[in-house]
Amino acid sequence: MTIRERLSKLAKKLSWQATLGLVVLVAFLFVAIFSAQLTTHDPAEIVIGNRMKPPSWHERGVPEHFLGTDSLGRDILTRLVFGSRVSILVAMTATFVAGSLGVIIGLISGFYGGYIDDVLMRLADIQAAFPFILLAIAVLAVLGPGLINLILVLGIAGWVPYGRIVRGQVKSLREQEFVEAASALGAGHFRVIFRHILPNCWGPVIVLASFSAARTIIAEASLSFLGLGVPPAIPSWGAMLADGREYLSLAPWLATYPGFAIMIMVLSINLLGDWIRDILDPRLRNST
Repeated sequence: MTIRERLSKLAKKLSWQATLGLVVLVAFLFVAIFSAQLTTHDPAEIVIGNRMKPPSWHERGVPEHFLGTDSLGRDILTRLVFGSRVSILVAMTATFVAGSLGVIIGLISGFYGGYIDDVLMRLADIQAAFPFILLAIAVLAVLGPGLINLILVLGIAGWVPYGRIVRGQVKSLREQEFVEAASALGAGHFRVIFRHILPNCWGPVIVLASFSAARTIIAEASLSFLGLGVPPAIPSWGAMLADGREYLSLAPWLATYPGFAIMIMVLSINLLGDWIRDILDPRLRNST
């Protein structure tokens, strides 16, 4: 079966929820990539004379600011567009870091077992004992806010679920006949792990990554809301929420639109993740 035939077969299985989620995610990705070309305002430009202007359809709104302005006169639509860059970048990179670290640790722990398995899993238990967001807050309070620090903290703090899932998969796979046959033919540990075992672990990892990306977006917005995310000069949906909370009664649009953007992106990722889970889980696939 060619790649085109496989893609065509997969597209036929798309539910309307997954299609909607995929379309929304592609739209967010397009906006993030071409944000500079899609906007006419500078997201950091401060115009005190235009502060807290309502959306353009409001009687006090101005046409050049479609979604209004914030407390410093910055265009909200422009900041939303540029803020999508931060959310998508953090979600993708932090999920990649967490997944890579978790998969490697899970492979080592599940394949070798014994003392190595005990040490790595106790380390996972210690990290899992701390709430995810509190651990990120504590580390960022020491390291300081910044995009690189944020990605590293969210990535390192999120490896435990990947490690445990892969470890369980490896423990069951290493007893299979094809793994024993590869070892009997002289394949080394490295080849057995990455050539024969790892390809059979990708299903649960991909499903977990899809849901972890949504959780990462919420975590990034939460940390930016608390002032521990990206620097203030970089537009962020969480920082926009923090700026708008003080003006909820006077200018509710300051917090409404970034909150709505976070909700739509997380919902679209979850819709697509549900479909991926149904496709990759044989029990769910056979029941539909």
